[in-house]
Amino acid sequence: MALPKLGLNEGSLLRRTLLHVATFLVGSIAFVSLVSFLLVSAARGLGPHAASDAAKADAEDGDSSTKPALVTTKAGTAGGKTGINKRKVSPTTAERPKDE
Repeated sequence: MALPKLGLNEGSLLRRTLLHVATFLVGSIAFVSLVSFLLVSAARGLGPHAASDAAKADAEDGDSSTKPALVTTKAGTAGGKTGINKRKVSPTTAERPKDE
């Protein structure tokens, strides 16, 4: 039994068209993947490494004196986030006074 040839100019018109379309799709996907990989690698290479190296060194030493403290404030207080949604939250059943 003879093996079928995969030439781009052999076979019926439909088979040649499908082979051209499949070749174009595989080539396009390969090109986009390669360019994406190169751009992501370049972006990571240009990014700041000093902050991540300092964080790793602090984590290993256990020293957190150079790390900024996380500030947690309630909305509406000084330094808190101001948002569009300023709706009052209804109290839960544990917080409601009992009517007896």
